[in-house]
Amino acid sequence: MDQVMPLVTDVETKLDKITSITSAKGASQMGFGDVYTMVTQGKSVSSTINKLIKVYTKANPTPTESQALMPQMRHIFEMEEQQMKFALDNKTTFDKIYVCGMIKKNLVRNEQQGNALAELLIQKTEGSDKEEAVAIGERIRKGFEKTLGVYKGATGGEDKFD
Repeated sequence: MDQVMPLVTDVETKLDKITSITSAKGASQMGFGDVYTMVTQGKSVSSTINKLIKVYTKANPTPTESQALMPQMRHIFEMEEQQMKFALDNKTTFDKIYVCGMIKKNLVRNEQQGNALAELLIQKTEGSDKEEAVAIGERIRKGFEKTLGVYKGATGGEDKFD
């Protein structure tokens, strides 16, 4: 768990940076560059989550360690849900600045990782936190399903994604 905790903190910090961008401006004041910055930050989060999944898969946390990890994991998934809500609430604005394809690509990648991390959290959590881990996993799955449904067929900016 010594390797897991720093990665969880790193993911949390990077997601906080993305949240600060959306909070500071709001979609109506965002341009292509702002969205591109968020997506770039998202790639960094993605890379760190991949590392976290690899390390966490090999970890065997004690019940105490799992319990200590839960608040940070909860916060990570809450921020992910906030980002999905932001994407849903502002699709019209993102259509206008021609970035919906970029956002969709980012969502697809995040869905795979978010679901994998949620499943891992469920597997590694014991005791009273297990029920919360299952609920988090279900909310994340449904959130991605709904958000990707809205962005289905979306285009614009995806060529700038890679």
